[in-house]
Amino acid sequence: MSDVNVCVYIVPNKEDIPTDQKIRQTMFIHLTGQYAPPCVRRPRSADAILVFRTSQGKPYLPEYPQLHISVSHSGAWFVCAVGLFPIGIDLQEHARLKGESAADAAKRYVKIADRFFHQREADYVRAAPLDRFFSIWTAKESYVKFTQQGIDHTFSDFCVLEDPPPSAMGWENAWQAEGVWFRQMPFDQAYTLCLCSAVFCHWQLIHPHIWIE
Repeated sequence: MSDVNVCVYIVPNKEDIPTDQKIRQTMFIHLTGQYAPPCVRRPRSADAILVFRTSQGKPYLPEYPQLHISVSHSGAWFVCAVGLFPIGIDLQEHARLKGESAADAAKRYVKIADRFFHQREADYVRAAPLDRFFSIWTAKESYVKFTQQGIDHTFSDFCVLEDPPPSAMGWENAWQAEGVWFRQMPFDQAYTLCLCSAVFCHWQLIHPHIWIE
């Protein structure tokens, strides 16, 4: 029996498809696939799946209360995480401004960190901006999605670094901070993908071969 408790689906970010439709399509793949929880009703089609949102905008499935979902999109990709416990996920492309050099990007990342991050995080980013900025940014975004506080939560009020902070956050790295687990997922060197969860997750990264139009 599989010990996977979080599935992360990565599909092309087709801008002409509404986000809720992407969620329905992804959930249809999940609910009819090998990682579907036992004894759940299999939907007849993607359109039959209801997607509601909380007052903070977090999507949920009223017909499948045992499942928790979180979504993100950046650049060419859309991700939908499905878990058996509360989760938050964030994806960020390492995009630079037009004509921006690596040195200028590093300076911009430090300015953002100094303005929005906790002081410990800003100090951590300052030591290696190009390597560390997106690790912190995606962890913080995934955390506010997990807590459902969204952008109303001031980013500088909490710190996603463990104590002491690691020398580097590798693709397979998992750590604890703020009473939750963070885990970066191997995906693409041009992106950073981070999952936040209440317990340590055994995740499966899935690229569906069939994307329903």
